[in-house]
Amino acid sequence: MLILISAIRINDNYKFPWIILIPKRNKITDISDLNSKDQTLLMKEIIYASKVMKKLFKTSNLNVEKIGNIVPQLHIHIIARSKKDS
Repeated sequence: MLILISAIRINDNYKFPWIILIPKRNKITDISDLNSKDQTLLMKEIIYASKVMKKLFKTSNLNVEKIGNIVPQLHIHIIARSKKDS
């Protein structure tokens, strides 16, 4: 059973299937700010969500990134990509 520490958001992007995992922890801006248990749980969530995205969107390539240049709250982007993408 997967215990979720993150909220899941769908990014409204017509080019790419894109989700965002947002750990439900206050004042967390980086993975290193999480305690070790939450770091492990977040990694499990990333792997699980990645497998779902690959299967659902029939892709072998994903971009998994922590981008924090606009919103400081820790969030992980998981984007399904293909060789045909622009």
